[in-house]
Amino acid sequence: MFKKLSNIGDCGIVCDFGNEVSQKINIDVIKLFHHVKGEVLKGNLNGILNYTPSYNKLIINFDLEEINSSQIIDFLKS
Repeated sequence: MFKKLSNIGDCGIVCDFGNEVSQKINIDVIKLFHHVKGEVLKGNLNGILNYTPSYNKLIINFDLEEINSSQIIDFLKS
């Protein structure tokens, strides 16, 4: 899973899977992307505006008036 969760500004979070670029890490990023997407579509993560995968990171942007970074980080850790 991810190695580090960091805030980017007021309304963004980076799920960092490390510096290595590999197929296994990318598969983990895509799995988390689909999990977040599914929870947003189910209505379990209101306020998420965008989630963007890269080779080894997932960036999540959110509406600070609906959800905060602590709630998202708690969700991701659970």
